Amino acid sequence: MTQDFDTLLTTACARQNAAEVAAAGLRRPRRRPLRVAVAAVACAALLTTGAAALWPQLGLQRTAYNSFRVAVQGAENTPATVTPVDFGYLPNGFTVTEQADPDGKYIQYHLSNTGDERYQIMVAKYAYDLPSDRTMIRVTGRGTDGQVEYDTEQMTDAAARTMLTDATDGHLDKTLVVESKEDITLEEMKGYNFLFYPAADAYYEVTYTGELAETAYRIIQNMD
Repeated sequence: MTQDFDTLLTTACARQNAAEVAAAGLRRPRRRPLRVAVAAVACAALLTTGAAALWPQLGLQRTAYNSFRVAVQGAENTPATVTPVDFGYLPNGFTVTEQADPDGKYIQYHLSNTGDERYQIMVAKYAYDLPSDRTMIRVTGRGTDGQVEYDTEQMTDAAARTMLTDATDGHLDKTLVVESKEDITLEEMKGYNFLFYPAADAYYEVTYTGELAETAYRIIQNMD
């Protein structure tokens, strides 16, 4: 019960920076209903004595018609490099391929089913002080529209801009940001393909298809 209240209290305190996040043009993380009245009484006192620290906060900030970035607040005293992820659970037939940044700023893991390449999950762990240009997510497009092949990298007209704007909007709509691992629910994950959540020493990104939401959820819950 104490642990549950501590989590509740930390989240309530973190909400005090909502105005700063809104002013920065960020998408606020989704969160579970919170009994703020219970926790708010103790919040100011704990912050004054230093007994509670603000959990780092994540947001998605649109930077252009075809790009956005992950913005971080409240992570000034976190580690400069990341440690490896320990996967306590992997489905049968899944293998893990690791790609680590030489500077130790991130580690990416590609989890794939050797029997069917369509079933893949990506888990990445990022240091909070990762330079902002490296947190940028840029949307490009290649494909076929009817019988016409297109490549938005080669398109300069308004149609390309509209196409990429719509694609970026769609990517954002399929991206879920939560305040902590404890806030992740399987039902909510089923409606998204991209998930970001903060931890004490780094933040995580998980990419998956809707049909793999349950597998991704179980992997996350058994990660250390």
